[in-house]
Amino acid sequence: MRIERELGDLSDQLAQTEAAAVELASVPHEVVDTAQLQAEILTAERESGQVQAAIDAEQQSLRNLRDLVNQLEAQSGKLTRSIVSDKHLTDLEFMVCPRCGSDVDSRKSSNDICCLCLQEPSLEFSREILIGEQGAVEQQLKEAQDLIAEREKRLAGLCGQLENSRQRLATKRLELDFHTKSYISEKANAIASTAARRARLTTRSEQLCEYLDVLSRIDDSQKLAARLTTDKETLEQELVAATEESRGSQRKVRHLTNRFNEILEQLKPPRFGEQERSDINSNTYLPVYYGRPFNEVSSPGLATLINLSHALAHHLTSMDLGLRLPQILIVDGLSEHLGQEGLDPERLLATYNLLIETSRKHPELQIIVVDNEIPENARPFVRLELSEDDRLVRIPDR
Repeated sequence: MRIERELGDLSDQLAQTEAAAVELASVPHEVVDTAQLQAEILTAERESGQVQAAIDAEQQSLRNLRDLVNQLEAQSGKLTRSIVSDKHLTDLEFMVCPRCGSDVDSRKSSNDICCLCLQEPSLEFSREILIGEQGAVEQQLKEAQDLIAEREKRLAGLCGQLENSRQRLATKRLELDFHTKSYISEKANAIASTAARRARLTTRSEQLCEYLDVLSRIDDSQKLAARLTTDKETLEQELVAATEESRGSQRKVRHLTNRFNEILEQLKPPRFGEQERSDINSNTYLPVYYGRPFNEVSSPGLATLINLSHALAHHLTSMDLGLRLPQILIVDGLSEHLGQEGLDPERLLATYNLLIETSRKHPELQIIVVDNEIPENARPFVRLELSEDDRLVRIPDR
């Protein structure tokens, strides 16, 4: 099939396209020409890191030196105040205590006792020592300031070196970015082209699969339609046969009904009911006497006449239509429910005349009547009489 062949070719092309896409995706993203650039970038980054570390160290040294300068300046100031206080404080007379604010009276103490603390001064004050200590502090302060100037100059050089290193690093990164984007753009075009081809092949493959599915459904529908057509023809034939059989059955039932009514007319039973004639139920094939079902007939004599007419009608209908039915009719106690008053004797006589006439017209039908009272016209047809002394089944003599 052409669609199946095309689908097979598409499957092969799709497999090749997917393999090419996987191969493109597995190619390393770095370009051979950018290896040197990456090495230079790494070197520049290391150099920048080292310069930055040196700058951080110089800045920390500057902070320490400035703290030292502040301490030396503070110490020099203290020494200066000490030297100056020896001259000025000794000439001062305290009128108020600088601690508690009370009046100070120098007359309460002698010249050898401090009027403020009331103690004898024990510290020997030397102005020359303080001046010498201040000179040493000034020398350390000058050296610290010289070191700060040297460190600041070195820090400025390191900052310039760091700026140059960063500019070179930025230049190298821009160059690497350009090469990388160019390489990725080229590969991206190839990948996009492969993806587009794969999408087209996939879409066409799905379309062909849908075509095959539709054709498969159409094929199944055609097979189902053919099978249903065959089933329809079979059912129509069966329906025709059933219709013919039903018509034949209806015709046979109508024939049976006519025979049943003819026999009833000869027996002259009493007429009562809602319908003009008797019928045969097409479902149960039981007699319906002028609209009354057979099981609703309460008169035993009438039931005997209806039952006999119904049985005899079946035999005559089977002979008329060539139906298979054993041609033997056994009637027991025909006169048992027909009395001796009214029309019953005439009905009994008519019944025996009907049986005699039927046996003459249809000798193939064997009719056996068992009765206690036989009319005179039926005596010639008696074949066996039984009594209390002459039984059908005899006891053997002992």
